[in-house]
Amino acid sequence: MFQEFMHMQLVVVSSSYLSDKVVEEEYFSSDELTYLSGNFQGNKLRDKLLGRIAVKHSVSENDFKKVIIQYNNFGKPVLDISSMFCSIAHSYGLGIAGAAFFKIGVDVELIRNHEESLLRSIASEEEISLFDEENPDTIVTKIWVMKEAVSKALGVGIAYPFTDMKIEKDKKDYSVIVECSKWFAKVFLREGYVIGYCYPYEEIQKRIVKITYLQ
Repeated sequence: MFQEFMHMQLVVVSSSYLSDKVVEEEYFSSDELTYLSGNFQGNKLRDKLLGRIAVKHSVSENDFKKVIIQYNNFGKPVLDISSMFCSIAHSYGLGIAGAAFFKIGVDVELIRNHEESLLRSIASEEEISLFDEENPDTIVTKIWVMKEAVSKALGVGIAYPFTDMKIEKDKKDYSVIVECSKWFAKVFLREGYVIGYCYPYEEIQKRIVKITYLQ
């Protein structure tokens, strides 16, 4: 099991990784597959599998079937490992997850066309000006992913109003302010997706993020 207490393990899983049925047998028990296939179908099932593979891989090197994922009353994923936090996200054939012994949040979104009104509804002009991209669809996706990652870290998901969060920038580093808390937030582009993660800002000097890609 994951033993590096100072690290966050972020795992990114592409849909091509699922092309081999052996992968499913390696990561999932028959009961887990029966549950998932009974509740989800098509692309939703694919993305659920990708997210679960990502979180299982983030906490174990080989005993993937022993990693049990449950959900609390707010829909937040919970692991049966004492004091370990996790977060899962998936979007259009890409799944990601993070695990650590400190609070974290992750999110991923495929960059696609959006109405300009969406950007204005989730961010202020001041926040928008912090991003250098010319493409408004990239900007809205980055802002969405940042705020959604923080919302997940808070344990409430998309239910938290994005307009009540404020993005700030110090040189190259972004942070998100919400209520009395401040979160370090990182986003990056990969093959048409925006991937992001966050953790408490006061721990920025202590933490190392390790990224693994499965494809």
